Amino acid sequence: MIKKILILGGEGNGGAVAGCIKDMNKRFGYQDLKVSGFLNDKVEIGSEINGYPVMGKTEDVHKFGKENYYFIFAVCPIAKGQVRINLFDRLCIPEERLLTIVHPSSFIGEGTVLSPGVVVMPNCFISIYTKIGVGTYINAGASIGHHSKIGRLCFCSRSSVIGSYISIGDASDVSLNATVIEKVKIGTCSVVGAGAMLRNDIGDYEIHVGIPAKLLKKLK
Repeated sequence: MIKKILILGGEGNGGAVAGCIKDMNKRFGYQDLKVSGFLNDKVEIGSEINGYPVMGKTEDVHKFGKENYYFIFAVCPIAKGQVRINLFDRLCIPEERLLTIVHPSSFIGEGTVLSPGVVVMPNCFISIYTKIGVGTYINAGASIGHHSKIGRLCFCSRSSVIGSYISIGDASDVSLNATVIEKVKIGTCSVVGAGAMLRNDIGDYEIHVGIPAKLLKKLK
């Protein structure tokens, strides 16, 4: 049975997911996945994103859900975690309609749990007994160690490295090429900046940058 997919988001991370699914179909024979289009609040309905039609606004998820569409939540603006939470909670997408995508080039360890709506892009490594929360986006080449817990709606950028026994709250971002050392706790809606090395706990709504990472500013 073919799963019709609508991506919530834009040409960046949303377009990358569409490209990932296209690659899965073309090179790996995943004939049951079909990207039908996008839901986007800023682009006119009827126009295109990366060659796919914009079929509605994000609030149209329930209408399309009744038509047996599946959804991928790819709204991932850095340092806008609360925006993601507010939008996602307002939409109330049923978990059975959130599609989990794992590119075949990625490794998922024994005992690891991927919650509904998780996206794992190509060439990722997720070690054993780790839990990834609903709607979290793991970008290409990211690495996550064993026995870690990543909250919902988080964003792990390309080539980010997250150690073992890590705890990350909801809607937090680990940016491009950032490294999080083992046994660190990251709060909700916080950011580890690009290229940073985090070795100490950080609280909610904080941005930490540098080597070693230090508080840049509070978001709330």
